[in-house]
Amino acid sequence: MQPRIYLHAGMHKTGTSAIQKWAKNNKEILESHRLYYPNYEPFAEMKINGHMQFTHAVAGKDSQLTFDECKKLSSKWHDDALRKNCDILFSAESIFRHFIKSKETDPRKLYLQRIKNLFEGFEIIPVLVFRRPDSFIESLYKETVAKPAPQLPHLTDWAKTKFHLKYTENLLRYKEVFGSVIVLTYENLRDSDNFVQNFFTQMGFNIEASFDEEKVRQSLSVSQIIVKNYANKYISGRTENENFKSWLKINREFIDAAFDEGHPSLWDSAEQKNSFIENFPLEEFYNVANIVSGEKKFPRAKQVAESFVTTIPEVLASKVDELFSKGDSQ
Repeated sequence: MQPRIYLHAGMHKTGTSAIQKWAKNNKEILESHRLYYPNYEPFAEMKINGHMQFTHAVAGKDSQLTFDECKKLSSKWHDDALRKNCDILFSAESIFRHFIKSKETDPRKLYLQRIKNLFEGFEIIPVLVFRRPDSFIESLYKETVAKPAPQLPHLTDWAKTKFHLKYTENLLRYKEVFGSVIVLTYENLRDSDNFVQNFFTQMGFNIEASFDEEKVRQSLSVSQIIVKNYANKYISGRTENENFKSWLKINREFIDAAFDEGHPSLWDSAEQKNSFIENFPLEEFYNVANIVSGEKKFPRAKQVAESFVTTIPEVLASKVDELFSKGDSQ
């Protein structure tokens, strides 16, 4: 009988970091439930919690692994799974974004096919977690702005360029390559006192997974993101970026006070945000994902009555200009 490999492939911004951190730190607990979270031995140290370096190598990107080493690891993991009488958990949200250039074939489908071929000794079960589209694109926007990046256009304009939002198309691609897919929703997973444990439960594993998600990653607030996006025109490197993010955190109260006349938002208005959801083909996605339970459908967005503020207040813009003109952000 073939061992299974659960291919936890994202999406991005759906708690993958929390799951990966817990899995790497609790391999013994997983193995007691016949689920093995492998590392890269003997070829490399697994320096981060997820298997992203493996997926980068498969895509031909810079990685601490080579593609040949990935093939050897796949064979080793297969032998390990049989020896341990375990299935494999492989977690890397980068699977979702990677592609292999091709003029004849869908580049993303071609990448998934290469993953399938690499794990040919396994029964492959992709696990995808989707997030309510407006919440997802806000979170992805915030993550991008928080990096050393050019100033981004307005959220709704930027969203039009993101393939991630093609929920149905992306899901169908996985189904076409692998057959069955486990589809979960982020909001449903969060509707629990323990996000990580709920993830494993919905995969069919009765695993107790005590976890403090607050220690994984602290994101910037919307008001801080608006300021950071303005400042990105001055930021050119990682060190400068981290220094400015520290300034944002130290001056959180000052920044929030500058937005006192309205609600900091990445959307122009509540109506624009509502329209984004109303025009999103959710029912088509639910049908393809076979989501019929109201509990697993995306919840309604909370209504905000305050006026939205999407641009940096003048007092903050002046302060940022001053900081960089003096070099105080270094």
